[in-house]
Amino acid sequence: MRLSIRWKIVLAIGIPLLLVYAVMIAVMIEQIRVRTHADLEASVMELTAHHAARVDARFEHVARAADATATALSFLSRWTTDDLYSLLERDVAADSMVWSSHLVLDGNAFGHGHPPLALMVQRQNAAGLIQRDLIEEEIELSASEWAQGPRRTGQAGWTGRYSEPVAGGSIAFCSYAAPVFSGERVVGVVTVDVAIDDFEEHFDWIEIEGGEASILDLDGRIISNAGDGFTTDETLFSVAERLDRPDITAALMQMQEGEIGVVRAQGLLLPGQLWISFAPMPTTGWSFVAAVEESAVLAFSRSQLQLGLAILLGGLLVILFLLFYTATRITRPIGRLAGAVGTLGAGNLDTRVTGVESRDEIGDLAAAFNRMVGDLKTHVDALTRETAARESVESEMRVGRDIQASLLPAKFPQDDTFELHAVNIPARHVAGDFYDWFHLDDGTLVFLIADVSGKGVPAALYMAVARTVLRQVCAGAESLSQAVKQANDLLEEAGVAAMYVTLFIAWYLPPTGELHYVCAGHPPGYRLDAAGNVRPFGEITGRPVGLLADSSFEEREETLAPGDCIVLFTDGVPEAEGPDEEFFGDERLTALLAETGGASAENVCKVVTERIAEYEQGSPHDDVTLLALRRA
Repeated sequence: MRLSIRWKIVLAIGIPLLLVYAVMIAVMIEQIRVRTHADLEASVMELTAHHAARVDARFEHVARAADATATALSFLSRWTTDDLYSLLERDVAADSMVWSSHLVLDGNAFGHGHPPLALMVQRQNAAGLIQRDLIEEEIELSASEWAQGPRRTGQAGWTGRYSEPVAGGSIAFCSYAAPVFSGERVVGVVTVDVAIDDFEEHFDWIEIEGGEASILDLDGRIISNAGDGFTTDETLFSVAERLDRPDITAALMQMQEGEIGVVRAQGLLLPGQLWISFAPMPTTGWSFVAAVEESAVLAFSRSQLQLGLAILLGGLLVILFLLFYTATRITRPIGRLAGAVGTLGAGNLDTRVTGVESRDEIGDLAAAFNRMVGDLKTHVDALTRETAARESVESEMRVGRDIQASLLPAKFPQDDTFELHAVNIPARHVAGDFYDWFHLDDGTLVFLIADVSGKGVPAALYMAVARTVLRQVCAGAESLSQAVKQANDLLEEAGVAAMYVTLFIAWYLPPTGELHYVCAGHPPGYRLDAAGNVRPFGEITGRPVGLLADSSFEEREETLAPGDCIVLFTDGVPEAEGPDEEFFGDERLTALLAETGGASAENVCKVVTERIAEYEQGSPHDDVTLLALRRA
């Protein structure tokens, strides 16, 4: 969308002011939110801890009755069934939460010769009447599921939530079991059973404004249900996993450790966004949980946000009106300048700004525009001439590259006893690197790789001269060292701008694999055997060719085994630079060649040049030339 300068001025001033207002309101709202949330968190945790302590005290009172009965039984020397019933009746009467009390004793528990006992006293109705009931069938304590914990460990404790059939229906219970000792041996167990369905009646004093309360066991299972639609068969751990809420899982683990905390959750225990606070109940090992709706917390924050937005909008409208009025008066002359710019953009370099006579910055701008148009016309003419000249040079460079490429062998020898391949990639249009191969009259293969000092056109021209000289001297020389010496003298005598060439040249006898070489200041190469092992190949045997007169060159001899491959290259390979200006280096090159073990000479050249191009990422710094010879 195109905006006029008038609106840009308005927006340039109005938007920063809007941002300032917005930041101020955001900071204010954030402070209100943080303070409100902190206060709520402290209040909810304090309230939860208070309720947890009161509820836990009630369960502790119930548990003490069972502990007292179990202790009394441990010290009774003589007793009757009526005595036992009286103790159980006392447990039921001790607290209105107690629904029933059970006593199970082993046979001959205290040496009295009695059979196993299983007695129960149950609250009959809300009026508090107590019914005695003798469990008829004999019970082996090892088969009594609800007595297994105390009998096995000798420790008292609360069970989790379970259901029992009562009067044609089913009631949810949790029980406290206290072991009965005879000396150090557990001989029985006393339990008190609490009806969970009556919790609402017994804990009607619990008030959680904007929420509800629950009691959870250590497994995160709800003992006392807090909301509709949440089954007691599902633990909060499984709910947290289903909702993919690791924060809830962490809070539940914190709860298992007996700590107090708060966590925010969506649709957990109750619909909507909640703050869930939990506090331990040490007597039972459970946790008291309060779920509070978050909407009550944010009511004040929302009102403050609405007030801040109203102030921001009102102030912004006033500022925009004043800005628009002022910008209109300022930008009228700019409209004329814009018209002149449009004409200039259409290509009319003779256009000028007229009708702007103000002596302020806009007037200065109009005068500067007129001067700029005149200067632009002059520069455009000069640029047109320069572009034509540059295009001519570029065209000549492309032709030079084509000529140079034609000097390099386009085809390689086809022989069953060896493979030869080479590539040349210039850093510019033309290169100073080159390779060559040809046969002598006796069938000897001559191959070479060379790097001319410098780059560009001078190096390319010197390369052509050096190639011609090397072919000429090799044709009539008695030895390779003599041929290189003759080439050195010829090139040094020419003295072309103090240029020289590093050279690796070899005579190769295909039938025997015998290889004679001279390395004139050129980087030695590498030798790959059939197993893919890589080791250095060759050593420098003389100075660069064409550098100094009367230089001597030593000749070395190697024999290639079947499957051996020698790889020669110019310094543009190991000195290729990546974006971080780090060289490709001999270490990377050695590892790369090891990967090509057994590959053909052509594939070796292809793999290395592709990896170099990838490493340089399209920004070559030097010519790259590579030659590979493999004996079959």
